[in-house]
Amino acid sequence: MDLVQYAHRLERLELVVWCVAALLLVTMLLLFAVIARSLRRQVVLRDRKGAVRMVLGMDEADEPELVLWDRDAKSWTGIRCDLEGSPRLFAADRAGHVAMQVGILPGEVPGLMIRHKSDRDRVQLCLDDAGSPYLFVFGDEGTRRLAVGISPKREPAIVFFDRAGEERIGVGFEANGEPFIHVLDEHGNVVNRLHPAKSATPEN
Repeated sequence: MDLVQYAHRLERLELVVWCVAALLLVTMLLLFAVIARSLRRQVVLRDRKGAVRMVLGMDEADEPELVLWDRDAKSWTGIRCDLEGSPRLFAADRAGHVAMQVGILPGEVPGLMIRHKSDRDRVQLCLDDAGSPYLFVFGDEGTRRLAVGISPKREPAIVFFDRAGEERIGVGFEANGEPFIHVLDEHGNVVNRLHPAKSATPEN
């Protein structure tokens, strides 16, 4: 083998070495990028048995969350933001069903929501825009069926809703303190009004 052929082989070998080095460098950069992205999105803490006990990071909707798990990694409680960006405290049973929520509910009002395993709201305790407290009870259809609270007139009131979630009967006090019973049609118009303090005869 003459010196010229030997030099060509060395050049090809050097080229191969540089290609392998470049490939390794790119692979390491990609690996570091994946690890860095993973660390930015989620931090997982495990107990001595390897069970996940706490997760801090970003959820699938790209919202921050902090989740704490029980020893069996089944039931959990956590703080996260909903799709509207409002913070909430969640509590789930051992089946993974979110049974309770506390935080800013739809309508930008603070409240407590209790849910059934069917993922339907059943009980809601909250404040309205005026700051009056209300307790809502939901039916199997997922609509409001009963409301108990303080009306805009600053008096206690009970409201019954039909299956479509429309107000049909209202019981409470007028602003002057007189009790009333209102019956409404499906359009929300009062069709029957009773003031027991005045007369036992309904007003139409």
